[in-house]
Amino acid sequence: MFRKLIFFSLFLFFFIPHFSHPQMNHVLEFSEPALYDPEIATHVRFEQQVMAVWFDEEATPSGIYGIRLDGFGDPLVEEFLIQPMPGSLSVTPAMVFDGTHFFMVWEDGVKGETKNKIKGLWMTQDGEKEGPEIVINDAASMKREVHLAQDGKNALVTWADDRHSRFDMTQSQGISIYGQLVSLDGFLVEEELSIATGIFNQTAPSITFNGYAFLLVWKRAHIQECGSAIMAKIIFRSGSMPSSGFPISQTTSCNYVLDQPSVSADEDRFLVVWGKYKGRKEFQVFGQIVGTMGEVIGDTILMSKPRLHQLIIPSNGFDETANKGRNHHF
Repeated sequence: MFRKLIFFSLFLFFFIPHFSHPQMNHVLEFSEPALYDPEIATHVRFEQQVMAVWFDEEATPSGIYGIRLDGFGDPLVEEFLIQPMPGSLSVTPAMVFDGTHFFMVWEDGVKGETKNKIKGLWMTQDGEKEGPEIVINDAASMKREVHLAQDGKNALVTWADDRHSRFDMTQSQGISIYGQLVSLDGFLVEEELSIATGIFNQTAPSITFNGYAFLLVWKRAHIQECGSAIMAKIIFRSGSMPSSGFPISQTTSCNYVLDQPSVSADEDRFLVVWGKYKGRKEFQVFGQIVGTMGEVIGDTILMSKPRLHQLIIPSNGFDETANKGRNHHF
């Protein structure tokens, strides 16, 4: 049975560049400036506990911080430092829970350098580090927007990568999407995955697993022309990919941009949401149901009327208790 898909209402309002407030439930705010890219992971689902992590550039020390919350959004502990990163570039931590431990990944680099690494570490259910950090990718490139999902055995870590990016009068090559399977025991599985490359800029990856396969979604944009698209690709647990990807939504317009996709799943279908914005003022959120094998189901869903905000980043999640009369609200 197709269970109900619920939005967690993680809409992040960016009023000026590099100034954001992660907000959860009723309303948990962190008022310090320069907080980036909050991420959450379910702790023990039936106990409805979560952990949230974010990068704080202005804290002493700067680094990745976290907080544990109960199912009502109340802090179980005060915010705490997970990974100090003095002098670091802005970081987008991402995290999953495997039933026993949290696994967090992030970009590790220093301001002024032209390359960085993707690293990962494990934490206990109480948020304590467990074991050493690992290097997931150290290619000579800048890596951004790391995201991941896990299938119970491996985590698939994805990111945007500029290793092939170039533009001149004879040849253009855009930002690419790469991935790496990491076993939940801490080992890299096979070689890295080249997921989306070519003449487009491919950014903002978001990934989930539905019990059968991963679905990765991302933004594709022309380098020399107008136009953007929300793309998707099925990736099997082995890392094999049956197709080159397919569009969820696309436009050739110069008047607006499709951006910031997010994806969640139950055992039958995926739900993809994304933003459509005109300049930095008018913004709408759309959604699309996608089948297990990547088939687009039904019409595009309009989820919000036009809003006059500079930028909103939608995120969504599946509430597996919705058919039991209980909902999570984050």
